[in-house]
Amino acid sequence: ALLETVEREIGLADQIVRAVHERVDPIEHPGVDVAFRCLSSRGLGGDLFDSVRLSEHRWFFVVGDVSGKGLNASMSMVILKSMIRTLLVEEKDFTRLVARINAFIKERLPRGTFFSGLFGFLALDKGSVYFINCGIPAMHFGSPALDSLIEAQGEGRMLGFVRDVTPYLKTKRLALPPGSRLLISTDGIVEAESVRGERYGKERLARILAEQKSSSADETVEAVIRSATAFAGGRIDDDITVVAIDYHGPT
Repeated sequence: ALLETVEREIGLADQIVRAVHERVDPIEHPGVDVAFRCLSSRGLGGDLFDSVRLSEHRWFFVVGDVSGKGLNASMSMVILKSMIRTLLVEEKDFTRLVARINAFIKERLPRGTFFSGLFGFLALDKGSVYFINCGIPAMHFGSPALDSLIEAQGEGRMLGFVRDVTPYLKTKRLALPPGSRLLISTDGIVEAESVRGERYGKERLARILAEQKSSSADETVEAVIRSATAFAGGRIDDDITVVAIDYHGPT
């Protein structure tokens, strides 16, 4: 009876988490193609992606990983995602928004909870993405003008370690010429291990993006997940989130 109760509660929690994952404002615009996947190795996990429509041509988005695994990480993710949306309504300054999110993690979530991720504003009317990196491990960028892909994320401080993270926050702007692509991933992909203990790494991630030049954003995301899963022998031991953004140009 106890096991049945536990299984039922976990099932309900899983339904809640799935509903939260599905609650996004889709980035639907003729100038861009966006796709994402959040997968958990244990059914419940702490990875998240969210996007919020701000105007006809602009969206806020966040992608990242709440520390821990299983039910505890999932519940922290649910709470954090809800709070980010609440703070987004109240706070118009980008840096202060992220600083307040950090304070919430530090003061309100269970002790030892951290968040590694990326916060961004997609300005399709300007062909730009503004972002603050808070420990996202992989963000690759490619455009027709570049001979090869580049890493765009730079250095970032994970949230939840210090009370005032403001000195470590840097807003960056990345111009998106028509035909450019972004691929963002949490550590579940880059740290996936083969049976020999070799890590998947950023280089393989970049290679998949380069091979998918003519593919849609959704096809690119699926190709990354297939590649990492095959590399790990069919088993991914950590939560994974992959986001692909293809910019076609202003309309």
